[in-house]
Amino acid sequence: MERVTVLADMAGRHTPHDVYDLWVEVTNSAILVGWDRYDSARLTFSIGTDGMVHAVGRPWALQKQGTAYTVVWHGDNWMAAEHRLRDDTAEKHIPPDPWPPDNGEPYFDIVCVLNGDKHEFSGEAVSLLFPAVCFDSDDTAWLAWVRCGDVENADGVIDQFNEIECARLQDGEWLREVVADLRYGLQPKAGVWGYPGRRRRPYIVPDQRGGVWLMWERKEPHDGSTTKVSGILCGRRFADGRWQDPVRLVEEPYMDYFPAMQGVVDGAIIVAAQKGVPDTEPGRGEVAVLSVEVDGAPPLEPDSGFEKWRQINLAQREFFLPADRRMAMNGHTYELIFGDPHTHTGLSTDAEGDLVEMLSYARDKAKLDFVAITDNDYIYGTRLTDEAWRYTMALSQLWSEDGQFIAVPAYEWTLANDGPVKPQHRSILFESYDQSILRWYDHEEPMEALVSWIQTTDGIMNTQHPHFRLTDSNREANMEVCCGWGDYINKSDCFHEHLNDGFKVGFVGTSDGHRRSPGLGGGLTGLWVREFTLAGIIEAFRKRRCYATAGARIGLRFWVNDAFMGQILGGDGPYTARIAVEAPREVESVEIFADGDVVATLTDLPASFDEEIADLPAASWYYAKVTMPGGFPEYPSNIAPAEGPWAWSSPVFVSE
Repeated sequence: MERVTVLADMAGRHTPHDVYDLWVEVTNSAILVGWDRYDSARLTFSIGTDGMVHAVGRPWALQKQGTAYTVVWHGDNWMAAEHRLRDDTAEKHIPPDPWPPDNGEPYFDIVCVLNGDKHEFSGEAVSLLFPAVCFDSDDTAWLAWVRCGDVENADGVIDQFNEIECARLQDGEWLREVVADLRYGLQPKAGVWGYPGRRRRPYIVPDQRGGVWLMWERKEPHDGSTTKVSGILCGRRFADGRWQDPVRLVEEPYMDYFPAMQGVVDGAIIVAAQKGVPDTEPGRGEVAVLSVEVDGAPPLEPDSGFEKWRQINLAQREFFLPADRRMAMNGHTYELIFGDPHTHTGLSTDAEGDLVEMLSYARDKAKLDFVAITDNDYIYGTRLTDEAWRYTMALSQLWSEDGQFIAVPAYEWTLANDGPVKPQHRSILFESYDQSILRWYDHEEPMEALVSWIQTTDGIMNTQHPHFRLTDSNREANMEVCCGWGDYINKSDCFHEHLNDGFKVGFVGTSDGHRRSPGLGGGLTGLWVREFTLAGIIEAFRKRRCYATAGARIGLRFWVNDAFMGQILGGDGPYTARIAVEAPREVESVEIFADGDVVATLTDLPASFDEEIADLPAASWYYAKVTMPGGFPEYPSNIAPAEGPWAWSSPVFVSE
């Protein structure tokens, strides 16, 4: 007998992928299923006992249906829960204020209100996130949340472990227990790729026969392709005072599961999901409503292979910083700041991470001076909606404080193909928080639309990936020469070719992080700013007073004659390079590149030095590459040591 029955297939009733905040609920004798579209339209359907599907208006609910697991009523009892940043001074309340706390630790706690009484849950050096609540048939209050902490391996790769912890109120005392391991598909073994489902969202529902079911989604296989892999729905029942072994409730090719809060009735639960492979293209597909028999499900075997990771406390870690971060030049004083101008959150369909979680991580764990959250405008069939764009801008502005931390308003323009260039992406960084967003998918000639539109904004563009095509737009500011996906400039001729073609662009390093580690994903940018503000950051990017590192906060200054990195040098030779470095350890070599060739090399240098190299050959551009010893272990996908060995100055250009 099949345990999974398709009650309704919504193919033909919506565009594949255009599904946001999918939900399902059981009301009287009908099943309601719905979701939001990218344009904020709300679709709702009723499925009757005869299997007929009817388009209906969405009923009123105190809590938005797609996030309904945070509030529950059961008879005279009610409960609500949210995660919030730990803050020793702020008044704690439901819902949480996204305002960044003035002090406290960079971890999240759970705040629960049960029948008007507040209960708080926290953990040592871990965050508690994405709570779900329910009452069982005996009116026992239950919570489930993701417990998340930081880990590191021997190569210096930093990641996170995720697991599900549950709490139940018994005899006036909350009993807590870790119940599910979420590392599979999230924490690297070798490679690890993205997934469009909800693998960091627990669900906890009552079983009419007694007890509760914890349910969660899991990508399978662990390192499967982002666009071609589906997920399974896992579950674990608590009954008769103990947790039973975990099982695989749904193994068919679905993802983005949402179980009905009604829970298990007569041994089955109603679940909404999306097909793992739609009718037209890879990625999330059409919605289906399933009836899932919970008894007799095959076991979920325990996972292994994560032994190389050890837990760490990033809040207490101090990262190397140059002692001298100020410089006087040409009548101005410049300050050196470090940041990650290309990273992602769960608003990118293949990435994870709550926006506030990632802003807190960047500021308080990675200890960055600035970050740009660059979620994809349109990728794998999913848009960055207007609502999500406005939310990103509002929180970025809220978290920014001049002289302390700046969240740069930004997004990733994600053109799949530009002739032979695949992909052709840009990080779009703005100087203000009230800018519009242009999605490549909405235009027949997307590159032309981008070049025209960017002139109507205060934005700049940085390239991505090892191969790209620069345009003649004066908003093409910098090339991303390294990131958590690879040390591009060490392996691709594309960067030197564009410089040789006369493009005057600088160098940046980023994490391009999809793994919830902004600033610690294998790439950073050093910026020499005239003022530590959003305007000052964009001005430094425009003027190319920036340099790339593979994650280490190396202090770097580079001149040719009297021209600083990013500037244009006038006049004829002779040409003398000056390079000043403050590194966390001794420097193995400095190489001076000119028109694509290494024209000078220094070796066996101390960690801090200021050297000149005279009699450089004439060239149209020069830059410096700094290499520290220790090598750079290579991993597949978006995995890299947090502090790699290289830094690259932006070029100095020579006028014709």
